[in-house]
Amino acid sequence: RVASALSDGQLKLSLDDRTLATVTVPNTGDWTSWETVTVEDVEITADQQSTLRVEALDSGVEFNWVEFEKVDVQEPYNGTPATIPGRIQAQTYDTGGEGVAYSDTTAGNEYDTGYRDTDVDIRETQDVSGEYNVGYFEDGEWLEYSADVSPGQYDIEVRVATTRDDRQLRFTLDEQTLGTLDVPNTGDWTAWTTATLEDVTIEAAGQQVLRVEAVGSGID
Repeated sequence: RVASALSDGQLKLSLDDRTLATVTVPNTGDWTSWETVTVEDVEITADQQSTLRVEALDSGVEFNWVEFEKVDVQEPYNGTPATIPGRIQAQTYDTGGEGVAYSDTTAGNEYDTGYRDTDVDIRETQDVSGEYNVGYFEDGEWLEYSADVSPGQYDIEVRVATTRDDRQLRFTLDEQTLGTLDVPNTGDWTAWTTATLEDVTIEAAGQQVLRVEAVGSGID
């Protein structure tokens, strides 16, 4: 939180012997006109007692406080990326929270299974395999999965259920659009079928992020 009647002021932030950031202090128009200046994506790796230094690099800066707000970081669920080729369970989307690892349009889990403490709607599955599935997958919602990927030609098989027509799932891998899968009306939310997106070419290798997005509402 800073104020200054001068231009081009700066504050240098250091943690022990490591420079974290240099903050440009704007001319706020008056020594009593305060503004909050934000420096984004500062990484701190030390896990120990350290000394923070705030140093003025120019004269004429009023300094009130500095606040560190932890940013949610996307990571694989349980710490281990999925593998492609391989099967990915819907409920094992990445950690990181809303807008980072998933997007969900309603607060809380509609099924309240207690499996994961997020807004994604997870229930005990009625399918012949697996423990849980994602339901109430609504238009525009998405889930992301970190995966170690081998390039090649793939068929993407997806286990789905819905009582609605003209529903789709869109698949992207980092910046590559893999395709859009038509989800058939299976006649019941517990009547599951395997739909296949055929002949998908994956060009990338190494750790990537797979996104599955609902096109149309009402998909399990």
